[in-house]
Amino acid sequence: MSKIFIVDDSLDLLEFLTVMFKARKYETVTASTIAEAMKSLLTFSPDVILLDVKFPDSDGRDFCRKIKSDSQTCKTPVILISASPDLLENYHECKADAVIEKPFDIKIRYDTIESLSLLKR
Repeated sequence: MSKIFIVDDSLDLLEFLTVMFKARKYETVTASTIAEAMKSLLTFSPDVILLDVKFPDSDGRDFCRKIKSDSQTCKTPVILISASPDLLENYHECKADAVIEKPFDIKIRYDTIESLSLLKR
């Protein structure tokens, strides 16, 4: 079973995405803060990370840089998500693998993940 780690400060979005991905037989773990996400990555090795950019007290792009600079997580694909298109520009600078703009069609999210051959079903 493929594993998805979703990091977003919207609890409603986390719940919605968890239900959607579990319905497609993906193991899903979520975090609503960067601090929580950092702790979860110590024990959960996801196949892909969906990472929001805007958090009340931090920036997801900085966390993406940390993920990509750590030898244990650097090969894990990271997809940045945001409702602000300008925050997704230059996503390669933080070494993200792709972006998805909010609001999104759930099919676009699935297609983005699967087109990158990130998840094996």
